Amino acid sequence: MPSQSPMIPQEWKHESWPEDPGFPPAPNPAELLASPWVGPPRVEYELTALGRSLREPLTALGRWAEEHISEVLDARDAYDERPGTRVLP
Repeated sequence: MPSQSPMIPQEWKHESWPEDPGFPPAPNPAELLASPWVGPPRVEYELTALGRSLREPLTALGRWAEEHISEVLDARDAYDERPGTRVLP
């Protein structure tokens, strides 16, 4: 008869399951409390070469938008004032 697992009741087990699934053991709470706090995990992000290649065109797009904002707003207002155009709140 297979050994009883403390984690999974025998009636839930399937014959194809390994007896030891290979999970690491649960940490000892006393060891966790004794460990010094080093702060939250830290993640650093960096653009790839492909992402960096977008800097120049996106900067140019931003400059264009800043230079032409009044024209864009005027065109939007003119469009909204056309007959049959419904402006959503």
